[in-house]
Amino acid sequence: MFSSLTVGDWANIDEVAKNLASQPKYAEQTAEKVKGLVVKSINTIAKKRNENFPLSNYCNQLVVFYKSKHATNRFNKAWLLEQEKQKVKYFGRLTGAKASSLGAIELGKELDNEIEATLTSTNRSGDNLCNTPVEAMHSATSPNQEAIVGDKVSNCGANGDADNDLISMYLGKQEVDGLHLQGTTVGTAIKHKALRIFKTWKANDLPVTNDQIHWMKCGLSSILDLVNVASTEEFLDCYENEHWVLIKDDLAARYRVMESPMNELFNQTWDVVASLLARTNDASIAKLYVTQVKAQNRETRKLLDLITVVISIVDGNSFLLEPANIDRVTEFDFLLQVWGPCLKAICDVHSVLRMKAGESSPRLGTMARKRLYDEVNVGFKEDLRLIYDSHHKEHDLLCLEASKSGSSAKLTSDTTKLYREAKDNLDDMVNHLLLNNSLPCPSSWFMQTNGLSAQVGSIHLSHPGLYVVTNQASIRFPSNFTAIADFKEPITLIINMIFKLEQNAQLIRQSIDRIANESSSLDTSMGRPRTVIGPCDWVYSTRPTYYDPPFDNPRNAKVPLDLFGTADAYDHAKHTSHADGSNPTTSSTISAELLRNADDFGWLKADKKYFNIYTKAYADRHPFSDVSNIHQND
Repeated sequence: MFSSLTVGDWANIDEVAKNLASQPKYAEQTAEKVKGLVVKSINTIAKKRNENFPLSNYCNQLVVFYKSKHATNRFNKAWLLEQEKQKVKYFGRLTGAKASSLGAIELGKELDNEIEATLTSTNRSGDNLCNTPVEAMHSATSPNQEAIVGDKVSNCGANGDADNDLISMYLGKQEVDGLHLQGTTVGTAIKHKALRIFKTWKANDLPVTNDQIHWMKCGLSSILDLVNVASTEEFLDCYENEHWVLIKDDLAARYRVMESPMNELFNQTWDVVASLLARTNDASIAKLYVTQVKAQNRETRKLLDLITVVISIVDGNSFLLEPANIDRVTEFDFLLQVWGPCLKAICDVHSVLRMKAGESSPRLGTMARKRLYDEVNVGFKEDLRLIYDSHHKEHDLLCLEASKSGSSAKLTSDTTKLYREAKDNLDDMVNHLLLNNSLPCPSSWFMQTNGLSAQVGSIHLSHPGLYVVTNQASIRFPSNFTAIADFKEPITLIINMIFKLEQNAQLIRQSIDRIANESSSLDTSMGRPRTVIGPCDWVYSTRPTYYDPPFDNPRNAKVPLDLFGTADAYDHAKHTSHADGSNPTTSSTISAELLRNADDFGWLKADKKYFNIYTKAYADRHPFSDVSNIHQND
């Protein structure tokens, strides 16, 4: 019903009436019935897309608007006017058709006479030409050509499988990521190669390796794997290609998360505690020291409590942490007794995120997979999730998959699933962000644990139609007190990761608050349609995710729809310049040493001005400084 209208036009009664009146199945309907169909369609969209809060909220408000008396009267008038316009157009076309038909008849008679005269003269000249145009067409086709044409027609049904048609269409398309490599682009290459593997895998023509399955699922999800670079180079066949080296190094540098300096008191306390434990091997003395350290604010106190949590984990799980006992424990023992408490303590520093343990599935992935496969009702299952709770839904910001001593095949399978889970989380975040020209594209994070070892990575929407997965750190949890000293750097990275996720949560909250403010505006109270706030520009660069078929049966697998998106839906240049939303001036002029000198409110002296590390803004003077002193110094 709304296929040719943008979301913003759904509230434009004149445009809606014009669009529907031009469709034959609605043209003769009454205004009341058509308006009822409009309301029903909007309600359906709201229910089927309820995981996308901005869209469902807008649809619910539109329903209220269309049911209002003011909108009903306007729609009735607009509909009658459009029906009259369509009738005028119809009679105009009919009159024009009659006039052109009379002229065509006369012209046809003249042409027939000319053709007959030409054929008569050629036959007299003795040429071996056919007597009619139809015979000429048959004689121009050789028996072999006729056989070929016949085969094509007869085989059309046999080769008309929907997936094969879709794959053939995709193989003729190009992605617009702009990363040129070996005569194509990186986004195009990973998708075309993945499509060919998919075709072989589904037809069961040749055996497919675990690595090929990984490449296929990543490629069909528009994911470039920069965690296992060697595997990706084998997939793309681009060893030592100079363009690939430049692309790889640039993306790795762009998305490497720089660790923000930790609180000085936290660093000092960690070092003292590590020394005490190494010297005394007594957890009680170390905990006593931490409790007696005076913290100036809540954040510092909670960070110091994290040190106590790490000490307690090592002190209270000697059996679990002993490598010889690996066969007598499970991956959930490590999750619930080691990694879970550690992540929970960091989340409690600001209490923005919530931890959800146990196998559960984010709603976005579940709904998307159900649309692709009718017989399934669950998406990717995750062992642990870090969630931001808005008033309307859960927003997944980190996914974690745990194993104990997994095989290579199991770890590869978990990795592939994690990448796609993290991509779904990123897509969900982007779908909830509203138009903001200065908005940085958020990132989504994942963790994969294998006993005490863990890998932390992030996924970024790098270019239109291309997601980049990067490795941020390889971590090992300390198995004894002696190893706690070396754990300060890894725990600092995890803290920075969760603080970054909290920034993503803040972006989501700002967008939802903005929607709520618009919903309660005076215009809405007066029955006027709400002004549409467009989505953030990044939403046009997203692509669908590949989901595993039911029971992992290749014959039931389906290629994602709109794998290449639409090339004209966004400004390409805008997304290829500083695609991570970073501020190059800030990142180049503010060093880690200067960041350590920021006060409790984020202000520090930099480049003869003051810079706030939280707002990324400069000021001529410190807000707490005396204005008179500033003028005297000048």
